[in-house]
Amino acid sequence: MPLPLPTLTPTLLVALLGLAAPTPGQAQASVPDPASGLMALHAAASPPLAFSRAVAWSTYYGSYASSPCSSSFAFWECRGWLDLQDPLDARNRSVEESQTGAVVGADRRGPVWGPEVDQRYAVSWARARTQFGANSVEAHAWHGGSWTETRVISASNGATISEDGFSRASATAYSEWTETFTTNISGLTVLEFSLRQHPGSTAPAASGFPLTPASSGARGVLNVQVRNLVAPWPGEFWSETIARTDEDGAGASFISLSLMLTAGHSYSLRSVLEATADNNGSADFYGTARLDRFVVSPGQSLSFASGTAYTVAVVPEPGSWALMLGGLAVVGGLAARRRVARRQG
Repeated sequence: MPLPLPTLTPTLLVALLGLAAPTPGQAQASVPDPASGLMALHAAASPPLAFSRAVAWSTYYGSYASSPCSSSFAFWECRGWLDLQDPLDARNRSVEESQTGAVVGADRRGPVWGPEVDQRYAVSWARARTQFGANSVEAHAWHGGSWTETRVISASNGATISEDGFSRASATAYSEWTETFTTNISGLTVLEFSLRQHPGSTAPAASGFPLTPASSGARGVLNVQVRNLVAPWPGEFWSETIARTDEDGAGASFISLSLMLTAGHSYSLRSVLEATADNNGSADFYGTARLDRFVVSPGQSLSFASGTAYTVAVVPEPGSWALMLGGLAVVGGLAARRRVARRQG
């Protein structure tokens, strides 16, 4: 069952349309991608954007006690079936969203229903934070599963009847920032990003019927896109994607994007990090995905529309590398002569 979507504002609609990207891990240029082109037009017409969204969603289908049930009358006459599968039911979800870069959270902890529900837990929570240069998201969903209730019909009728119940939990967190920039001279620029995964959360204790776990999983995906906003359509477009799953566990991954920039041209940079979790899945990338630095050519400087002070490093001039290597060779030669002189002495 799909997750409920927040209200589609024009900004969010453009962002969703822009999710289409080239093959993960490949830098590409001159890609006729209408969705990415729409994103580029949006970036060109709007100031830099920081956007966060978090959704926690859980459903339940099973029996509940409408009154105390005893063996003195039919079991099913004092019980009912609770169906909270409608994603629009406010009891099933909690959604917060922001376009200002503030922390947003969605929390669906505790019983799906009240204390009368036999299997109470379908738990999910998520949060996201966005700032220029960094994306932070986490999503956790626990205790999705199924069970079967087999009961006698009544005290006077020993025949049994069975019903299946299930609970489901899902969560997603989304963080996006866009930036526009220009360069003073043409040259090679490299963007270096890192994505670090935390160990994740521990599932809370379950109660009620023993669960047969539903299929579960969690992952985090970082996608970075850069487009030349001045070059004729389809222009220049670069993209890199990296993903980590809950099976990867704690650790770090790195990606880089190499751009040949043209002086005076304007470029849009878009970074998106999304974490999803379903039924006993945990994805924690909070405070970990960030632009580590821009590596620019000698004499090159970048101007950013947001005014953010990104880390910028300069590649040494080829002559500087040669001089440095030559100096190391001289030092090595002097050390070798000293060793020879000591042996001869």
